[in-house]
Amino acid sequence: MPGIDSLTSALVWVDRSGRTVSGAVDELLDDPRGVRLSPNGDQLALVTGLGDLWIHNFDGRPPLRLNEDNSALPAWSPDGKQVVFASNRRGGAYEVYTLPADGSAREPRQLGPDGWNARPEVWLGGGKLLLDQGGANDLDIVEAPAEAKGAVEDVVATDYLEYHAALSPDGRWLAYISDRTGESEVWVQPYPKGVAERVSRGGRARQPVWSHDGEELFYLRANTMMAVAVETDSEFSFEPGVPLFSQPFVVHGSVYWRSYDVARDGRFLMIQRATGAGDAAGLSSILVVQNWFAELERRVPTE
Repeated sequence: MPGIDSLTSALVWVDRSGRTVSGAVDELLDDPRGVRLSPNGDQLALVTGLGDLWIHNFDGRPPLRLNEDNSALPAWSPDGKQVVFASNRRGGAYEVYTLPADGSAREPRQLGPDGWNARPEVWLGGGKLLLDQGGANDLDIVEAPAEAKGAVEDVVATDYLEYHAALSPDGRWLAYISDRTGESEVWVQPYPKGVAERVSRGGRARQPVWSHDGEELFYLRANTMMAVAVETDSEFSFEPGVPLFSQPFVVHGSVYWRSYDVARDGRFLMIQRATGAGDAAGLSSILVVQNWFAELERRVPTE
C-alpha cells in the first residue's frame, strides 16, 4: 500500500473523451474519495486523509470540514441541506450519521440502530435512505427512515453481494452491483421490487451512476468508463454499453468507495493522481485502492 504522500490527488472535470477540461477544486488533496456532487451541482462532499468529511464549494468559498476522522461514504439530502455518512467514530461497525451541510451543527446525529453496519448510498425524496448493509462478504441493499430510527426493510437481499445502489432520476429504476453470475456486474430492477436485468458484461463492474436526464447509465469496468443508453419511460430497455475513456484516474477497488460523479452538463468529476507539487492536472499511473479497511485500521488503531 502506498504511503499517504503518494495518494495526493487532484479533482478534475473530464469530458466524454477522457480529456481533462479543468480542475474542480484549486488545491491538491490527501487521498480524496467518496466524491458526491450536491443535487444542484454547486457543492461537493468528499472524504480525505484519515476520514475527514469536507464540503467544497464551486463558487469560490473556502472548503468546510464537517467531521474529523473516521468518516466515509457521504450522500446528500434531496434539498442539499444535509449530508449523511458512515462512521465508526465509536469503534466497531460503521454506523450512519447526518450533519447540516452548512456546518451549523458540529455533533453528528445518529440514524438507525446502534451497531448498524451500513453505508448510505441514496437519500430518497420520500424521507428514506437506500443503504448497503453488512460486511464485505455479505452485502445487501436496504431501505430505512432518514429522519428517525425505524424499521429497516430489504430491497435486494440474497445470498450474493449487492451494493452500490443508484436510483434513476424518475425514482422508478434501481441500478446496483451484484456478483450473482460469479462476476461483478451492473443490474437494474424496478424500484422498490421487481425482476432484475443484467446490463453489463465482462465482469469487473462497479459504481453505477445515472445521467441527470435518465437517458444513460454509467459505470466503471476496471478503469474504463462505460456508458449505457437506456429507455425508462414505460419499460426498461438498454443498448450495449460502450467505452468512453480509459485513463489513469484513481479507481478505488473497494466495494464501498465511489471514485467519480457526473455533473448535470455531462462532465465527469474524476480523481487524478498528482505528478508533482502544485501539479493539479498531471497524470500518473492508475491507483486501485483495495482492502481499505485494513489500511484504515493500520492508520487509526482501534485499541
